[in-house]
Amino acid sequence: MDSDKPAELETADPVQWYKEYWMHCLKCEGLEQSISRLHRKLPLRHSSHDGDTKSRNSRLFYWRVTDNSYEDSEGKGRVKFSGKHFDLFARMEIGSSDFVPVVNVKEDDSGKNRVYASRHFDIGDAITFFSEYEEKHGASVLGGIHVRQVKSPEACNAYLTEDRTLRCLETIREGDEITRMANSSEKIERLERIDRVVLCLDKMSVGRIGKEDWPGKGYLVHFADGTIEFEGPRHLLVQK
Repeated sequence: MDSDKPAELETADPVQWYKEYWMHCLKCEGLEQSISRLHRKLPLRHSSHDGDTKSRNSRLFYWRVTDNSYEDSEGKGRVKFSGKHFDLFARMEIGSSDFVPVVNVKEDDSGKNRVYASRHFDIGDAITFFSEYEEKHGASVLGGIHVRQVKSPEACNAYLTEDRTLRCLETIREGDEITRMANSSEKIERLERIDRVVLCLDKMSVGRIGKEDWPGKGYLVHFADGTIEFEGPRHLLVQK
Protein backbone atom coordinates (compact mmCIF):
# COMPACT_ATOMS: atom_id res chain seq x y z
CA MET A 1 0.00 0.00 0.00
CA ASP A 2 1.23 3.49 -0.85
CA SER A 3 2.00 5.14 2.48
CA ASP A 4 1.16 8.58 1.05
CA LYS A 5 -2.43 7.58 0.32
CA PRO A 6 -5.26 6.56 2.66
CA ALA A 7 -6.39 2.95 2.74
CA GLU A 8 -9.52 2.15 0.67
CA LEU A 9 -11.98 -0.70 0.72
CA GLU A 10 -12.19 -2.77 -2.45
CA THR A 11 -15.91 -2.20 -3.01
CA ALA A 12 -17.98 -0.17 -5.42
CA ASP A 13 -19.75 2.86 -4.03
CA PRO A 14 -18.24 5.67 -1.94
CA VAL A 15 -20.15 7.04 1.04
CA GLN A 16 -20.70 10.82 1.18
CA TRP A 17 -21.47 13.16 4.03
CA TYR A 18 -22.94 16.31 2.53
CA LYS A 19 -22.75 19.56 4.43
CA GLU A 20 -26.08 20.60 2.91
CA TYR A 21 -28.85 18.85 4.87
CA TRP A 22 -31.27 18.43 1.97
CA MET A 23 -28.64 16.80 -0.24
CA HIS A 24 -27.43 14.54 2.56
CA CYS A 25 -30.97 13.30 3.22
CA LEU A 26 -31.70 12.63 -0.44
CA LYS A 27 -28.48 10.64 -0.79
CA CYS A 28 -29.08 8.68 2.44
CA GLU A 29 -32.61 7.81 1.34
CA GLY A 30 -31.30 6.66 -2.07
CA LEU A 31 -30.89 9.34 -4.73
CA GLU A 32 -32.39 7.51 -7.69
CA GLN A 33 -35.34 6.17 -5.69
CA SER A 34 -36.00 9.59 -4.15
CA ILE A 35 -35.89 11.38 -7.50
CA SER A 36 -38.19 8.83 -9.12
CA ARG A 37 -40.71 9.25 -6.29
CA LEU A 38 -40.47 13.05 -6.24
CA HIS A 39 -40.96 13.25 -10.00
CA ARG A 40 -44.45 11.88 -9.48
CA LYS A 41 -45.27 14.52 -6.87
CA LEU A 42 -42.88 17.42 -7.03
CA PRO A 43 -42.89 19.82 -4.02
CA LEU A 44 -44.30 23.12 -5.29
CA ARG A 45 -45.27 26.50 -3.96
CA HIS A 46 -47.18 28.87 -6.20
CA SER A 47 -46.21 32.52 -6.05
CA SER A 48 -49.00 35.01 -6.62
CA HIS A 49 -49.90 38.57 -5.75
CA ASP A 50 -51.32 37.28 -2.47
CA GLY A 51 -48.03 35.63 -1.47
CA ASP A 52 -46.64 32.09 -1.55
CA THR A 53 -49.11 29.23 -1.25
CA LYS A 54 -47.79 25.86 -0.13
CA SER A 55 -49.46 23.16 -2.21
CA ARG A 56 -47.34 20.03 -1.70
CA ASN A 57 -44.94 18.51 0.81
CA SER A 58 -41.69 20.47 1.04
CA ARG A 59 -39.73 18.62 3.72
CA LEU A 60 -36.32 19.08 2.06
CA PHE A 61 -36.85 21.38 -0.91
CA TYR A 62 -39.49 22.96 -3.10
CA TRP A 63 -39.83 24.83 -6.37
CA ARG A 64 -41.46 28.24 -6.21
CA VAL A 65 -43.44 28.71 -9.38
CA THR A 66 -44.15 32.31 -10.35
CA ASP A 67 -47.64 33.02 -11.71
CA ASN A 68 -48.76 30.43 -14.27
CA SER A 69 -45.29 29.53 -15.58
CA TYR A 70 -45.72 25.78 -15.18
CA GLU A 71 -47.70 22.93 -16.63
CA ASP A 72 -49.08 20.25 -14.30
CA SER A 73 -49.82 17.10 -16.27
CA GLU A 74 -53.37 16.08 -15.37
CA GLY A 75 -52.90 17.26 -11.80
CA LYS A 76 -50.39 14.50 -11.04
CA GLY A 77 -47.53 16.78 -10.08
CA ARG A 78 -45.38 16.05 -13.12
CA VAL A 79 -44.18 19.52 -13.91
CA LYS A 80 -42.96 20.58 -17.34
CA PHE A 81 -40.57 23.52 -17.01
CA SER A 82 -41.72 25.32 -20.11
CA GLY A 83 -42.63 28.63 -18.56
CA LYS A 84 -40.72 31.70 -17.48
CA HIS A 85 -39.47 31.49 -13.90
CA PHE A 86 -38.85 28.77 -11.30
CA ASP A 87 -36.83 29.02 -8.09
CA LEU A 88 -35.41 26.05 -6.16
CA PHE A 89 -35.32 26.49 -2.38
CA ALA A 90 -33.76 23.93 -0.02
CA ARG A 91 -33.33 23.27 3.70
CA MET A 92 -29.61 23.60 4.38
CA GLU A 93 -29.47 22.79 8.11
CA ILE A 94 -31.12 20.10 10.21
CA GLY A 95 -33.77 21.49 12.54
CA SER A 96 -34.04 24.75 10.61
CA SER A 97 -37.33 25.97 9.17
CA ASP A 98 -35.52 28.22 6.70
CA PHE A 99 -35.29 27.37 3.01
CA VAL A 100 -32.38 28.90 1.11
CA PRO A 101 -32.47 29.76 -2.61
CA VAL A 102 -30.25 27.44 -4.69
CA VAL A 103 -30.84 27.96 -8.41
CA ASN A 104 -33.48 29.36 -10.71
CA VAL A 105 -34.62 28.23 -14.13
CA LYS A 106 -35.48 30.77 -16.80
CA GLU A 107 -36.50 30.52 -20.42
CA ASP A 108 -34.20 32.26 -22.90
CA ASP A 109 -35.21 34.03 -26.11
CA SER A 110 -35.04 30.78 -28.07
CA GLY A 111 -37.50 29.07 -25.73
CA LYS A 112 -34.88 26.87 -24.00
CA ASN A 113 -34.58 26.71 -20.22
CA ARG A 114 -31.31 27.69 -18.57
CA VAL A 115 -30.13 27.44 -14.96
CA TYR A 116 -28.76 30.38 -12.96
CA ALA A 117 -27.25 30.55 -9.49
CA SER A 118 -29.46 32.04 -6.80
CA ARG A 119 -26.51 32.42 -4.42
CA HIS A 120 -22.71 32.42 -4.40
CA PHE A 121 -20.87 29.13 -4.88
CA ASP A 122 -17.17 28.58 -4.17
CA ILE A 123 -15.03 26.01 -5.95
CA GLY A 124 -15.97 22.53 -4.71
CA ASP A 125 -19.41 23.49 -3.39
CA ALA A 126 -22.25 21.10 -4.14
CA ILE A 127 -24.88 22.90 -6.21
CA THR A 128 -27.54 20.24 -6.83
CA PHE A 129 -27.93 16.65 -8.01
CA PHE A 130 -28.52 15.49 -11.59
CA SER A 131 -29.66 11.90 -11.23
CA GLU A 132 -29.47 9.16 -13.83
CA TYR A 133 -33.26 8.98 -13.64
CA GLU A 134 -33.60 12.64 -14.70
CA GLU A 135 -31.12 12.19 -17.53
CA LYS A 136 -32.77 9.01 -18.82
CA HIS A 137 -36.34 10.31 -18.65
CA GLY A 138 -35.66 13.97 -19.41
CA ALA A 139 -37.20 14.76 -16.03
CA SER A 140 -36.86 18.05 -14.23
CA VAL A 141 -36.78 17.38 -10.50
CA LEU A 142 -33.74 19.29 -9.23
CA GLY A 143 -32.97 21.40 -12.30
CA GLY A 144 -29.92 19.53 -13.59
CA ILE A 145 -31.60 18.58 -16.86
CA HIS A 146 -31.64 22.27 -17.84
CA VAL A 147 -27.95 23.01 -17.17
CA ARG A 148 -26.49 24.03 -20.53
CA GLN A 149 -23.66 21.85 -21.83
CA VAL A 150 -20.74 23.55 -23.55
CA LYS A 151 -17.87 22.21 -25.66
CA SER A 152 -15.12 24.46 -24.31
CA PRO A 153 -13.67 23.77 -20.82
CA GLU A 154 -13.12 27.51 -20.41
CA ALA A 155 -16.85 28.12 -20.79
CA CYS A 156 -18.03 25.76 -18.03
CA ASN A 157 -18.19 26.48 -14.31
CA ALA A 158 -19.66 23.21 -13.00
CA TYR A 159 -18.64 19.55 -13.01
CA LEU A 160 -20.84 16.45 -12.73
CA THR A 161 -19.23 13.90 -10.42
CA GLU A 162 -19.53 10.14 -10.72
CA ASP A 163 -22.05 10.15 -7.86
CA ARG A 164 -24.21 12.62 -9.84
CA THR A 165 -23.42 15.74 -7.82
CA LEU A 166 -23.13 18.97 -9.76
CA ARG A 167 -20.17 20.77 -8.15
CA CYS A 168 -18.79 24.24 -8.62
CA LEU A 169 -15.68 24.16 -10.84
CA GLU A 170 -15.04 27.90 -10.98
CA THR A 171 -16.39 30.59 -8.67
CA ILE A 172 -20.07 31.17 -9.43
CA ARG A 173 -21.68 34.44 -8.40
CA GLU A 174 -25.37 34.97 -7.80
CA GLY A 175 -27.02 35.44 -11.19
CA ASP A 176 -24.35 33.57 -13.19
CA GLU A 177 -25.53 30.92 -15.61
CA ILE A 178 -24.44 27.40 -14.61
CA THR A 179 -22.83 25.35 -17.41
CA ARG A 180 -21.00 22.04 -17.66
CA MET A 181 -18.88 20.20 -20.20
CA ALA A 182 -20.68 18.21 -22.90
CA ASN A 183 -19.80 14.51 -23.19
CA SER A 184 -16.71 14.87 -21.01
CA SER A 185 -14.98 11.73 -19.76
CA GLU A 186 -12.28 13.64 -17.89
CA LYS A 187 -12.30 12.86 -14.18
CA ILE A 188 -11.45 15.68 -11.76
CA GLU A 189 -10.20 13.82 -8.70
CA ARG A 190 -10.20 16.80 -6.32
CA LEU A 191 -13.93 17.34 -6.92
CA GLU A 192 -14.71 13.62 -6.76
CA ARG A 193 -13.18 13.37 -3.26
CA ILE A 194 -15.07 16.23 -1.61
CA ASP A 195 -17.58 15.07 1.04
CA ARG A 196 -16.25 11.51 1.02
CA VAL A 197 -16.68 9.87 4.44
CA VAL A 198 -13.44 9.08 6.26
CA LEU A 199 -12.82 6.85 9.27
CA CYS A 200 -9.81 7.86 11.36
CA LEU A 201 -8.27 4.56 12.48
CA ASP A 202 -6.25 5.80 15.45
CA LYS A 203 -9.15 7.55 17.21
CA MET A 204 -12.03 5.67 15.49
CA SER A 205 -13.99 8.79 14.59
CA VAL A 206 -15.88 9.73 11.44
CA GLY A 207 -15.20 12.75 9.28
CA ARG A 208 -15.56 14.00 5.73
CA ILE A 209 -13.12 15.39 3.18
CA GLY A 210 -13.48 19.14 2.78
CA LYS A 211 -13.15 21.23 -0.36
CA GLU A 212 -9.78 22.64 0.74
CA ASP A 213 -6.76 21.34 -1.19
CA TRP A 214 -3.39 22.46 0.16
CA PRO A 215 -0.58 22.12 -2.42
CA GLY A 216 1.95 19.61 -1.17
CA LYS A 217 -0.15 18.62 1.84
CA GLY A 218 -3.40 17.34 0.38
CA TYR A 219 -6.98 17.47 1.59
CA LEU A 220 -8.38 18.45 4.98
CA VAL A 221 -10.65 16.07 6.90
CA HIS A 222 -13.43 17.67 8.99
CA PHE A 223 -14.68 15.64 11.97
CA ALA A 224 -18.01 15.82 13.76
CA ASP A 225 -16.37 17.20 16.93
CA GLY A 226 -15.06 20.22 15.00
CA THR A 227 -11.45 19.07 14.69
CA ILE A 228 -9.64 19.24 11.36
CA GLU A 229 -6.57 17.37 10.16
CA PHE A 230 -4.76 16.55 6.93
CA GLU A 231 -5.76 13.32 5.20
CA GLY A 232 -3.14 10.63 5.67
CA PRO A 233 -2.43 6.88 5.89
CA ARG A 234 -4.51 6.45 9.06
CA HIS A 235 -7.65 7.69 7.29
CA LEU A 236 -9.85 5.08 5.64
CA LEU A 237 -12.17 6.15 2.82
CA VAL A 238 -15.50 4.46 3.55
CA GLN A 239 -17.32 2.63 0.75
CA LYS A 240 -20.34 0.36 0.66
